[in-house]
Amino acid sequence: MLITPADSPSSSTLAASAPSSSNAAIFDALRALTNLASFSEQARQIITYLAFAHIESYLWSRVSALAQAAMECILNLTQSPAAAAQMFFCVDADTAPAEDATSVLSPQSASDQADTFSGAHADKAAARTRLTLLFALTNSSTRGTALAATAALSQILAFEAGAASFLALASASPPSSAAGAKETASTNALDARTPTRRLLTLVADSAGIAASSAAHPDSGSSPEKGPDVEAQPDPDMLARAATALCAFVDAGGAAVRASVRNAGGLRLLESLVNMTVVEQMGLSDMVSDAIAALGPSKRS
Repeated sequence: MLITPADSPSSSTLAASAPSSSNAAIFDALRALTNLASFSEQARQIITYLAFAHIESYLWSRVSALAQAAMECILNLTQSPAAAAQMFFCVDADTAPAEDATSVLSPQSASDQADTFSGAHADKAAARTRLTLLFALTNSSTRGTALAATAALSQILAFEAGAASFLALASASPPSSAAGAKETASTNALDARTPTRRLLTLVADSAGIAASSAAHPDSGSSPEKGPDVEAQPDPDMLARAATALCAFVDAGGAAVRASVRNAGGLRLLESLVNMTVVEQMGLSDMVSDAIAALGPSKRS
């Protein structure tokens, strides 16, 4: 689909506020790639191979509109299993391109291009760093960027290897590369909590659920007390965050589901399914399926 959210800035607004007139052209190029990536699997693979490094670099632009446009483009690219694997999977996966991304490129360089594509897929350290940074961007101060990052996360977690990659962030040693230094200094994406607990926190916050609930297991609250809604839910973020959590549960294996149960995810989901906003957004069935996959609650 075309990613053109209502709160995205226009190129004219960008040109008026940005420090460089070239930013408007970059913004338009990113939006063009975003829409092109919505058309076909082959387009997504080619864009990932040819332009991902450039697109990714704008995630750290000081111009928030460029960072948001880059994140929205990456969101569309993650619809491709092969592109998602190349960018974000840090564990082995059986994902292969549905069609050869090099078949429409220059025949003289097709072999080299295929080697590069495979090499990028195999770069687990870079993929781990990207996934960590993507997760950090779900808390971006720019709303459009946070929404796009959360939607991209939900698409990645819908793949078994994506769910396993996310879970593996808990045991990953801090990277020593320049990108790793940026990850630590700029995002502080992974603290003492596991990625699963932070995902539950993201869902709970978007639902307006109190920190005393099981959604925030670090608080040391009584397990008998269910989550209380103390703030207004953010429906757009909740829809994306809840989808990410349910995809994580659905695609993940026993280890993923155990991590969600141990972090209080079952109690959180049981609270979500009873919320009016969840029913209004048509998420009740999805949440109920995740509850069933996790097993019955031990609460009376």
